[in-house]
Amino acid sequence: ARAYYQLGDTARAQSEFKVTLNQNPSEAARATIRKYLDEIEARQAAQQTTHFSAYIEGAMGRDTNVNDSTDQAQIAIPSAGNVLASLNPTNVKIADNYYRAAAGGEVIHSLDADWGVYAGADLSQRGNQSQKAYDELGVNGRTGVLYGADADRFRAGLSAAQYTLGNVRNRNVAGIDGEYRHIWSPSNQLNVFGQVTSYRFADPVMQPNDFNQQVLGTGWLHAFSDGRASVTASVYHGAQQDVSNLITPATPTGGRTDGASTFNGARFGGQTAYGDRTTLFANAGGQAANYGRLNPFFLQQRADRQYDLTLGSIWRWDKLWSVRPQLTYLRNSSNIVIYSYNLADFSLTLRRDFK
Repeated sequence: ARAYYQLGDTARAQSEFKVTLNQNPSEAARATIRKYLDEIEARQAAQQTTHFSAYIEGAMGRDTNVNDSTDQAQIAIPSAGNVLASLNPTNVKIADNYYRAAAGGEVIHSLDADWGVYAGADLSQRGNQSQKAYDELGVNGRTGVLYGADADRFRAGLSAAQYTLGNVRNRNVAGIDGEYRHIWSPSNQLNVFGQVTSYRFADPVMQPNDFNQQVLGTGWLHAFSDGRASVTASVYHGAQQDVSNLITPATPTGGRTDGASTFNGARFGGQTAYGDRTTLFANAGGQAANYGRLNPFFLQQRADRQYDLTLGSIWRWDKLWSVRPQLTYLRNSSNIVIYSYNLADFSLTLRRDFK
């Protein structure tokens, strides 16, 4: 029953919980089952009409590389006979403390037993203690339709976002996305997802980097029989097209310096309950990207390999309040030195949900 509940199949979970309740379980088990049944009834009531959820959160943290830059202050330029060039200090790895504040919400309205619509928005602000040029503000919105119930569900929508960096508008993002989810069994769920997104930079100096991106992937979720732990895995393939028509010395025919790219990736994750109030989680991923144009400065076609690992926990002192300590390590290795970097990010987040 817990596995069905974790997978979102509330109808089957409710049936299994009721069968167990009729088998005269212990008082502790009875109380737990009633708690699940109350939550299922609340979900079902929300699905029949309109359901609204929201959150606010604040965080403090330490990022060892706020500008995602190489740690080498001097690099060799092959196109200039391997002469050593000194990078601008703003393009060399910088560490800083930061704060982050975020809020968001989503409304889902059921039109009938199968169809629904949704809309949501999020706002996130990150400010650094001293490196204000890398302060970030992001605003995004989404809307779409839902179809299906229980074992098979479809979701398709539109999204748009705007980001600022150092109090200057940096880029606009817009896209369409879709997802299909199928519950194979009480313990296993399959999903297939795809998205098409455009990235457009506001600064004319950055506009040669404009690109369109497509991603297609599939994932698997397995919930263990006790309903207290789950693991996930996904793989994806994507492509980016450099679409700028701007002509620069590095791009005499337009597009990006490194050209279009293709990439493949995989992600793995898991979580488990520890006691009644704590969830431990971990996830890791890897991505390989290859670019199609010879870089005119480094005389190579760029190839990147990126890996990341996140470890953390969520402690809930009631249904709506939680604290999340989290540690992330990311490494991007590239055959072009200016694109190689690594970072470690530790944060502590306080969150309040509204349901």
